[in-house]
Amino acid sequence: MKTSRWKSLARSWAGILAALIALIAAVWLLSMHIHTRRILPVEKALVDSLKEKAKTDVEVQKILQPELDRQHESFVKRQNAYDRGGLVLLISAGIFFAWFRWLRPERGAWVGVPAGMQRYLDKLSAEHTHGRCCPAAQCKALIRYHILDSCIGCGLCADACAEGAIEARPGEQHEVIDGLCTSCGTCVTVCPEDAIEEA
Repeated sequence: MKTSRWKSLARSWAGILAALIALIAAVWLLSMHIHTRRILPVEKALVDSLKEKAKTDVEVQKILQPELDRQHESFVKRQNAYDRGGLVLLISAGIFFAWFRWLRPERGAWVGVPAGMQRYLDKLSAEHTHGRCCPAAQCKALIRYHILDSCIGCGLCADACAEGAIEARPGEQHEVIDGLCTSCGTCVTVCPEDAIEEA
């Protein structure tokens, strides 16, 4: 019984923790990038200044080489941090998406997860699997288009559709044939009336 509870607990939290780790890694990488973008010009200006002074002052050479070594060491550390942080981000994001798609607990089988978070994840899952729509508009297989009443029946969308998924009625409102539509969005871009939107 205890082993089963621990498995349920691990299954409930694995994806949530992976998403949290991915978020932390992304924020950390972004902050490192911003810091690097701010500090690199300062370090370059310092080295250029020291090189200029070293042409006339031999003593500056003693300062220049340690500074170059320090900057090189700092660059290597940043590169290693980017590599490791990027790897952590990719792996944790992959774990989250695999968990969300295949391993997430069924409704009512969550263990130790706050009710509000359960409702949100269940709703998100239901929208993807049962509602066949993607609230983030990222899952092409779940995007559906429909033509609005403002369609003037010009036929540009039907001509642009490589799949022949738009039933053209000259001078009348056209219709998207769901079984043929690949959700490429070409019809949306060519419509002069903005009369095609996601269903």
